Amino acid sequence: MKRAIAGLLILLMLGATACSGKKEISKTVNEEEIMNPSNNMEAIAKMFPSLEGALETQWEQIRLGSGDDRVPGPTDYMYQGYIILSDEAAEKYASSYEWKEVDPDVTFESIEKPEGNWKYSYDFCKDIIPGYYGGAAWLDGNTIIFSITTT
Repeated sequence: MKRAIAGLLILLMLGATACSGKKEISKTVNEEEIMNPSNNMEAIAKMFPSLEGALETQWEQIRLGSGDDRVPGPTDYMYQGYIILSDEAAEKYASSYEWKEVDPDVTFESIEKPEGNWKYSYDFCKDIIPGYYGGAAWLDGNTIIFSITTT
């Protein structure tokens, strides 16, 4: 009986070791995996449910990982673009948070990045980006640029 249990434990440990050898997943982007630019405001409302005053948008979706070597499971996506806010919402956000001037390291694939003097606030990002996304958002006047990923 002890031998059977010991044998079973060894088999379980070997199986766990074989399964834990994670394959490195490529985080490269293929051209065909870039979604055409979208101006879908309904999607923005779902991505940023607590964001107020969104008037218009341009954004893109990029599938992270590529090829047939992906492990089975959920696909990760990056969403990035810009959102134009109403003047009232922009003023509210500008005055409600502590901002630092930054140069966001964001490169859009299929849309043009708006020019601006971008500012970043950790608390603003925490308030508008739901916990099931990772990433950041930056504000200049009434324009937000964002780069978020599914987690």
